[in-house]
Amino acid sequence: MIFHVPNNPVRVTVDLLKRLSDTEPAGKRMAEDKHDGWRRRAYKIKGTWTLQAKSNGGDEAKMPLPPYLMKSLADLFLDLDDIAIDMEWVGPRNKDALREVYGPGPDGLEYHGLRMFDILYVNGQYVGGLPERQRYDTLNTLFELCRAKRPESAKYIEMVRCWDHDWYAMFEESKRNPTLEGIVLKMADGKLVNKADNPFWFKIKYRDIHEPTKF
Repeated sequence: MIFHVPNNPVRVTVDLLKRLSDTEPAGKRMAEDKHDGWRRRAYKIKGTWTLQAKSNGGDEAKMPLPPYLMKSLADLFLDLDDIAIDMEWVGPRNKDALREVYGPGPDGLEYHGLRMFDILYVNGQYVGGLPERQRYDTLNTLFELCRAKRPESAKYIEMVRCWDHDWYAMFEESKRNPTLEGIVLKMADGKLVNKADNPFWFKIKYRDIHEPTKF
């Protein structure tokens, strides 16, 4: 499998989101919660997991996932191989809000979790050229199958929430969740774009949070 550089959503204004929400038909785009966290891509190749970071020059080893979270990921997808998943690691920032919403982590320590939103490889085949909606549904199906087998392994791992319409309403609702920083609006038929800015992904934030260094 080829390691692709994580792509970044284009920043747009709330006014644009409102116009799109009012004028475009349901299903043309999909909106996902944007968690206040650190981007990770996880690759499982021949039984071995490798993580790629968006910051730190792409070196996940400079700030690795907590051991219990890495174990949860490995246990959850134990029966699958040659896959690659895009996700957000929540925990390093916004600790008080995460504890308030989710409670503490193991042994009363700080909460850490993974929020998955895209899949790049399935059975060793690159699926980034498939429509965004199809990739999300594929990942969600795999997640539900794995969670049914090992529910305890999914305690700290979730799919991001996704809406097919009323995107502006979703954005307004995100303001009431202190663990979020806004939403990402995506073209439902958009492909994965591996470059600095993805024209199919729009990021709309309700608060200005430090952006990690790009590749």
